[in-house]
Amino acid sequence: SLSVVLREWYGNPATVLIDQGPSQVERRGTEKIMLIHSAKDGSGSDGNANDAVTLEIDAESHLPLRLSFTWRDPRFHDKTLADGAYDNYHQIDGIATTFTMTQTHNGEVVSQLYVLKVQYNVAVQRDVFDPNSAAAHLK
Repeated sequence: SLSVVLREWYGNPATVLIDQGPSQVERRGTEKIMLIHSAKDGSGSDGNANDAVTLEIDAESHLPLRLSFTWRDPRFHDKTLADGAYDNYHQIDGIATTFTMTQTHNGEVVSQLYVLKVQYNVAVQRDVFDPNSAAAHLK
């Protein structure tokens, strides 16, 4: 996931960063970077050794636009491509937040998420995760 790549892989000294130069995502200029992560670094990552992803970052805003990775199908041995595209960023409480996310598998859209509203640091009632409280509201 994008979160794992940015929070765990990027700052890890065992991760190799390879600049693949400029590219385009949806007619926007990007910088393409490949990250190769070694799971043998003791970080507790459950991935395989030398997992790799390609991250394309908007050249102007420096926000992620696409994260992709490939793997070989164990049965047919053909390459499979999966990627996630992130778009429609808004500043919410000073945090750049994507409001549109699209997942594709071999070029076909498999899911899209459109966010309508985002709030950060919202106070949550104490019983919001209590199943007994939730059951009482359903009766």
